Amino acid sequence: MTLREVERYARSQGYDGCEHAGEWNGFDVYEPTIADIPPGEFVCTGPPLVILVSGDDARMSTPDEAFAVLDSLYPTEEDE
Repeated sequence: MTLREVERYARSQGYDGCEHAGEWNGFDVYEPTIADIPPGEFVCTGPPLVILVSGDDARMSTPDEAFAVLDSLYPTEEDE
């Protein structure tokens, strides 16, 4: 799946786009993005869901998958 196709999927889910974050459990992981957020502000939309892509299929993660991806891609000192 091309980046343009993943971005189209992200927009279909209500986001403005996405950025590739890495790989996890055989999936390419994309973080959905929201434009026009003022500097220093954040948007709380719920669990930090990510887009999981495998081949030509894209889907939103489950909350459990999202937290597993965070732990894998962004380990804290506690995780190491």
